[in-house]
Amino acid sequence: MNLMPETDLASVRLTLLPQVDAPKSKPSKRSKKTVTSTGKHRALTTEDIEQATVLMASKMVGANGVAEAELSQLGVLFGLFEPRACYISRFISASQALQVSTVRGRDDERIRAAKPGQDVSGRAFASGEVVRENGLVASPLQTTGGPNGALTLVDPKNAVTDAVFRALAAQVSAACEVARLRDDTLRRTKDLETALLGLKAIEKGREDVLSNLSHNLKTPLTTLKAYLPMLLTESLGPLTPKQEKALAACDRSADRLLKSIDDLLITSRLRAGRMTLEERPFGLKAVIEEVCHSLQPVANQSNLKLIVHASSEVNVRGDRQHILDAAFRLVERAIHQSDEDTLIELSLQTASHQWVEFSVTNQQNALSVEEVDRVFDTLRPSNNLIAGSRSDLGLGLPIAAKIIRLHGGRIEANSSKLDGTRLRFFLPVFAGALHTPVDLPVPIEGGILLVEDDADCREILTEVLRGEGYRVYATSSAAEARTLFAEHRPAMVLLDLRLSDDDGRTVLHFIRTSEALKETSVFVISGASDAAEIASGKGIDRIDGFFEKPLQLSKLLHTVASVVAPSE
Repeated sequence: MNLMPETDLASVRLTLLPQVDAPKSKPSKRSKKTVTSTGKHRALTTEDIEQATVLMASKMVGANGVAEAELSQLGVLFGLFEPRACYISRFISASQALQVSTVRGRDDERIRAAKPGQDVSGRAFASGEVVRENGLVASPLQTTGGPNGALTLVDPKNAVTDAVFRALAAQVSAACEVARLRDDTLRRTKDLETALLGLKAIEKGREDVLSNLSHNLKTPLTTLKAYLPMLLTESLGPLTPKQEKALAACDRSADRLLKSIDDLLITSRLRAGRMTLEERPFGLKAVIEEVCHSLQPVANQSNLKLIVHASSEVNVRGDRQHILDAAFRLVERAIHQSDEDTLIELSLQTASHQWVEFSVTNQQNALSVEEVDRVFDTLRPSNNLIAGSRSDLGLGLPIAAKIIRLHGGRIEANSSKLDGTRLRFFLPVFAGALHTPVDLPVPIEGGILLVEDDADCREILTEVLRGEGYRVYATSSAAEARTLFAEHRPAMVLLDLRLSDDDGRTVLHFIRTSEALKETSVFVISGASDAAEIASGKGIDRIDGFFEKPLQLSKLLHTVASVVAPSE
């Protein structure tokens, strides 16, 4: 219960007119209309009441909490009515009684709890009307759900009608309700902030798990994808037909496993809004030709005819690798969903001056209307709806759709028994001129430092690089890597970010902060899902390139050849 002595209330009292003693026959022309009463009570003018209402409304905004709102509203009423005391009582359902919550003025034995229907405040609460008795005046405090308390004046010096007092009580209820809503809003906001922090922590934990899982799965795949081609090409010795068939099956299975891992990571990034785009202008025709070149061996293996219709180059703007991935997924699906001797047509054409269209048409295996509607659905991917599908394509088309939409484009599927199935996407045409590529730097002489903690991966990379004539220093430790810099000055560093003894970034920072090494080319090799984010690093976090595990050896060797000259 809030109780404040009367001596603290003078500052909130309103300036009231003096007691009405003038003759009624000659009222002043400047006097306001009054609300009068009998006895020793003073009369309140409408101006007094208006001022009090405005003051109560202004205090409604600044109150911090219901208790402060009640106290400030009672302060205005105390100045207006000049009672011995005024108080608010609230109905408590647990005790089924009105308990005094806030008081302003002097103590009085009449300020007490009351049962509904008993005492002045109890009867005002129960009846919903203003009740006057024994020097007390009480009005119910109404809310949208009915009365929840009462406002009571003790021996007020200035009287007012029941209607005005009810209106003032309604003002008190409104101020308390506003304060309550503000309290609820602040509390819920704090709860939401706490929940958001919890969700961010969960998301961070999930990303860490995915990143570690990706790295732990892709690192051994690097070894598999390096050795299997060497075995299949008989670089390590002759094979029997059965051995060749078994190794080919292992190679396909490794590809499927890698694709499933990549789909999982890309879907996670897309759903979390963490897909980063390195946007630049590029030619879309060259991208389609690259996709066709990559998938032509797969099409030949299935006796499929993959035809690319001639077209002129069309420039678009976006992340070239992601657009290539989307186009790859469309063509890959057409190949895996086609029977032998099926014709698959790839077409690139300008749909208008603003849009370029890429389409993949499969002359067989038409989709139903239901299948067309959900072919890009992430929750229900329709990649294997056609009977006899030879490959599980996972989330290929839904991922392609999201990539295209991230670039401001759209993707469609059409199908009929006559024309077959056509998948196509549209991208905005880039009208600006492309920059002329700069000349590549001349390879320099020197060795290659390989920092990789997985023994099998380190062994095969060392073997491949040495087989190309490069001098290679290999280590599994960040500490040993820093020691090797004192003995050798490599022309290139291949650095795994996740080392068993330390974070690979410590090696990168050591290089960038060393005057003699800071210009050394550093390429990160990692299977972690978040490793590519370091590619945009500046200063001590600057790298020259990124290779994602499992490594594409042809791409790796091509890049190494552009940086380092073979020494053997």
